[in-house]
Amino acid sequence: MTGHIRQRSPGSFELRWRAGGKIRTETIRANSQRQAERELAKRVAANTALQGPARLTLGEYLPEWLAGLDVKPLTRQHYASVVRTFLDPDLGHCRLRDLNASTIRSAFVKWLDRGAARSSLGQVKVVLQSCLRSAFLDDLIAVSPMDRLRARKGQKNPLPIGPSPKAKPVPPGKIAELLAEEESLTKSRSS
Repeated sequence: MTGHIRQRSPGSFELRWRAGGKIRTETIRANSQRQAERELAKRVAANTALQGPARLTLGEYLPEWLAGLDVKPLTRQHYASVVRTFLDPDLGHCRLRDLNASTIRSAFVKWLDRGAARSSLGQVKVVLQSCLRSAFLDDLIAVSPMDRLRARKGQKNPLPIGPSPKAKPVPPGKIAELLAEEESLTKSRSS
């Protein structure tokens, strides 16, 4: 169940749930916590009758989403490249309503196995988060599956985007060499 219940006083409960991109709050009279949970479930179920077509796939939604973005042309071009390279081929066939955290995680594992760079997978993550957030705000999906794939405090990132690049320390001799080179360039410019 999606929502929250808080007892305000004996027999009075506050219900909170998300509907249409907004958080709804209502205080009700109920004899028990269980009865309040049933009331919350009714409200959540009434608001999950989504307006979007049930068969709409991610591949059908992506061009519509890209066209409606208010971003600079270069950003739009970059997002379109991510969609064309990663999202459309591997997740485009999935219905928006059926897309879940497991499917997305599997796609990231597949891309990682194919040798996709960590930076590329980070960009895919950003584009997919933005797209699914828009679908949620447009009432096409009840919840964004990317919300379940966010790293929580003290947890490892649940999305496999590859290991961080290894830092390569510069040997002390090379540092002195680079500083001397920089110093000679500075002198030649000032003269």
